[in-house]
Amino acid sequence: SMDADRKYALDSIGDDSTYGLILGKSWLGWTIALVTIAAQIWMLFLFVKGSEIELNEENIDLVYSWKCPKDKLECKDTADDSWQGWVLFSILVIAHLLKDLISGTKLLILSAKRRHSMLTRARHFAGGWLLFSVTAFAMFVTFLYNRAIATSNTELIMNAVIILFICDLDEMFYEIIMVINPIWVDKITLPKKKEDVVGDKEEEANDLEFRSCISSIEEDPDTQGQSRSIQTLDSELQSLKTVVEKLQDTVKQQRKENANMMKLLQSSQDIGFGTWNFFKNVVPK
Repeated sequence: SMDADRKYALDSIGDDSTYGLILGKSWLGWTIALVTIAAQIWMLFLFVKGSEIELNEENIDLVYSWKCPKDKLECKDTADDSWQGWVLFSILVIAHLLKDLISGTKLLILSAKRRHSMLTRARHFAGGWLLFSVTAFAMFVTFLYNRAIATSNTELIMNAVIILFICDLDEMFYEIIMVINPIWVDKITLPKKKEDVVGDKEEEANDLEFRSCISSIEEDPDTQGQSRSIQTLDSELQSLKTVVEKLQDTVKQQRKENANMMKLLQSSQDIGFGTWNFFKNVVPK
């Protein structure tokens, strides 16, 4: 149903995130969500800028780990990061971001459902695309920045935590809005009275028509009389069914008694024939 799809969409995009405001009709909600996304992308771009390989730039974070002593012909890599650190880094990133990637994909799939209006499908598509894109970009930036500056396993984890903290910015803004005006947030994210899709209106109209038909049937005296007759016949049928079941039980009991009587008669005949043969043989002719 439409209500189930609406709840599914909100659960997918996050009911505790400003991304959920994209699913509503409020321009202010859209503005808050887009400002939050813009802030996240801006912060992530700072890390991209800091990881660029531009040796002439002073405002870069790139760490050159290769050392070439003047008294030796060979250079040495002083970085202490290993495959274990990268595995732990990958686990941390996947555990934090994979859920949002899947949720964004679900919203994109939901936007293809034709039972919704074009505006609702556009909101689902925009929410899913933005959630997926920002999450994928954060994952890329985390790897790029660690690749550029991390020289130990602990730095891999610390850098990842700092960048992933940016991905929680939407939840922080949502909590601020909920503190300021929670009623407004619930109103624009969970519309209950105003239907935002054509399918909802048609479903409501069909439901009203069905209810009116039921009401007219209940108010019609002829229909009420027929309803009472049907109820009377139904009760009589139930009574008849009960009588038939009792008769069946009685017949079964009578059959058992007849079977026992036949066994007794057979036994009596056997005893009578045996006694007759006995006396016939003992008593002389």
